Amino acid sequence: MAVITLQPGESFEHYHLEKSETYYVNGEVQLTFEGKSMLLTDGHRVIIPAKTSHTTKNIGVVVAQFGCNHTVYSPDEESIDEGEGAEESEEE
Repeated sequence: MAVITLQPGESFEHYHLEKSETYYVNGEVQLTFEGKSMLLTDGHRVIIPAKTSHTTKNIGVVVAQFGCNHTVYSPDEESIDEGEGAEESEEE
């Protein structure tokens, strides 16, 4: 598992050839992909489909860290497991 660190206001845009599972461990970030933006905080898990460009932005006031696994894509899986408290917003 890779651990990614973003400073407040920092963003990171990229894509993977395989499915990506992202686990947010610390902080508050905005994740944008497939035309949707959502607020993710501690405990949220997101599954991003293969070859999908996505941007993660630290919208908090402290350093955000999250772990990311890359696995073989399965089209039967849901894209988002929002968990408790995830908020969806319009893309800006």
